[in-house]
Amino acid sequence: MDKLIPKIILSFLIISIMTFSEKAYTNNNHSSINYVRYGISCGESDGDCSRSIQISETKINFEKGGKNVNSKSSNNLISETIINEYWVQLVNAIDFDNFMQLESIVSADGDIEWIEIKKKGKIYKVTFEYGNEPETLKGYIGFLRTYMASFEIDSLGAVNFNERTLINKEGKIKNFFCSRGCSQYVIELIENNTTTYYFDKDLESKYQKDGLSIRFNGVIQFDSTVINKPSPRDIPIPDFVAKNIRMINVNINTD
Repeated sequence: MDKLIPKIILSFLIISIMTFSEKAYTNNNHSSINYVRYGISCGESDGDCSRSIQISETKINFEKGGKNVNSKSSNNLISETIINEYWVQLVNAIDFDNFMQLESIVSADGDIEWIEIKKKGKIYKVTFEYGNEPETLKGYIGFLRTYMASFEIDSLGAVNFNERTLINKEGKIKNFFCSRGCSQYVIELIENNTTTYYFDKDLESKYQKDGLSIRFNGVIQFDSTVINKPSPRDIPIPDFVAKNIRMINVNINTD
C-alpha cells in the first residue's frame, strides 16, 4: 500500500500538469488565430470612406477603397510590420467561441463596422451599426479602432505604426494653469522612469480633472501644442511643448 501512494501522487501531478498545459494552450490565442480583420463601410455612400485593416502576428495591412471593403482594387494599400505586443494583447482579449455566437446586424442606409476572424481554418464575420458594437466586442474593439486610426495620415506623412500606437496605457490627467481662468489638461505618461506629456485637444470635459487616473489607447499625432504657464503679469507664456495625441477608448482607472 505504501508503495502505491507515491505512484498515485505522481499520476495526479502528471494529470494536473497536462490539464494546466491544455488550458494554457487553449488560452494562447496568438498561436491559433490566423488573422483579425476590421473595417468600416460607408453604407450607401459612393465615396472613398470605406477602409479596413488585417492584423496577423508580424504585420498589419491597411486598405482604403470604395464601398466594397473586400475588393482588391483599392486606392491605397499599406503594409507595416508590428511588434508582438500589438498582436498578443489583441488576440488574448478575443473569445472566439462567443464571437461565433454573434449575429450580424447591418444598417442598410448607415455606416457599419465589421470584424472578421480566421482561427484554425474557420472564418467568421460580424457586422454591426457604427459605434454600437455588441457587448462581447467591447474588450477589444478599442484596439482595432486604435490600429485603424494609426493609418490616418496626410499625403506626405509616414505611418510609423509601432512608434505612434499606444495601447493599454495608464496615465494621469494633469492640469497646467496658463493664467487666471485658463487651464490646459495634458496626459502624463510615466514609463521606465521617463515622464512624457501628451495633449488631446478633444479631451472630453468629464476627463478634465487634475490627478485623474485613466487607461487608454491612443495614436500620437504629427503636430504638437505649446503648454503655457502664467507670467508675473498673469499673461500666458510658453512652458514646454507636448506632442498631440488622439485618445481612443478612454476609461477611468479605479484600481
